[in-house]
Amino acid sequence: MTDLMINLENFPEIIGKEFASSTGPVVVVDDDPQQRQILGACYRKSNCSRDIIFFKSGEEFLDWAGHASTSKESMPSILLLDINMPELDGFEVLQLLRQEASSIHLPNVVMLTTSSFQDDIDRAKGLGANGFWPKPMAIKDYITFFNTLNLATVAIATDS
Repeated sequence: MTDLMINLENFPEIIGKEFASSTGPVVVVDDDPQQRQILGACYRKSNCSRDIIFFKSGEEFLDWAGHASTSKESMPSILLLDINMPELDGFEVLQLLRQEASSIHLPNVVMLTTSSFQDDIDRAKGLGANGFWPKPMAIKDYITFFNTLNLATVAIATDS
């Protein structure tokens, strides 16, 4: 295991104070409509109160992010980025984000994937991902993940 691999106990440490101080939405980029539906349902069942925005491709997200940075909209407080997508995969999206000056303020990128290969974890880390989380098999794990976002915000805000 690596320090990039997320478990729900270390998640607040991984997302850090940048997440707590950000007001931006939770953004999910995943080409699988069923995954987006599952994530949306789990998010609504959680107690996380931030807006959530879904994109079906890396290109669609990058277009939005470019517009958001020029129109002063809130950039994401956390980006959950699927690795395996057609056209631009998650690694390519992350690389482009980190190269763009406007994305410097993107505080947290978590690779959300079916992979747990060490090569993928190392590549994500090398590209600047903050976390790597294999997609869980149980719905309750997604809900706990989103609840942990809310708990991290409260815990980090009260530590300040």
